[in-house]
Amino acid sequence: MSSRADYGPATMGPSDMSENFRDDPEFDARLRATLQRVQAPAGLHQRLLDLPAQANAELARGSRFLQRLLPIAALLLVTLGLGFMFQPETDPALVREILTHVYFEEPYFGDGRALSSSEVEERMSPVLGAQMPKSGVTEALVVTFAKDCLIGEKRSMHLVVRGENGPVNLMMIPARVVDHETDISDERFDGLMTPASGGTLVVVGHKHEPIRRYRDQMAHNLAWEY
Repeated sequence: MSSRADYGPATMGPSDMSENFRDDPEFDARLRATLQRVQAPAGLHQRLLDLPAQANAELARGSRFLQRLLPIAALLLVTLGLGFMFQPETDPALVREILTHVYFEEPYFGDGRALSSSEVEERMSPVLGAQMPKSGVTEALVVTFAKDCLIGEKRSMHLVVRGENGPVNLMMIPARVVDHETDISDERFDGLMTPASGGTLVVVGHKHEPIRRYRDQMAHNLAWEY
């Protein structure tokens, strides 16, 4: 029986094999001939030499693009910053006062009986000197509550009209308490505070109530006189 030593080449390590290849003149000759037959693509050498220059050119083009872009980006940032800086903020205390007033008055809204136009005008005139003109739009508003109130330290008028989802509060404040239309809301109500010709119009209603529709009806048809 043969011993394991008979299979020496199968147990040779990498270093042993390297030594055998280096000592084999025939293998060395075949390797050199094979390498000489490999032909590189035309122009490959020059393209490899040109790679560093091409990379620098791309970087330079990118730098010029960034240099042109940076002033525009800086101008946009300055514009946005100034916009945020000078945008008037709504007084959170005023928002709380309006919503608190709605909650306080809610139990006194009555049984929902519609008030006549003469009743509404009679209650509004001493407070604001304003009246609701007779038109199809305002006549469609069913006013069920009309009372003066103090909002923002101003004697204001508070009307309640029937909405699609419940009572809608319309408040007329005879002062410009906001400089731009502002949304207000809490877990029950949504509303708007809108600058108007004679002061500020506030509309507050239940969620999903078409607040802007009531805002338009009042703002376009209410005569403010001070």
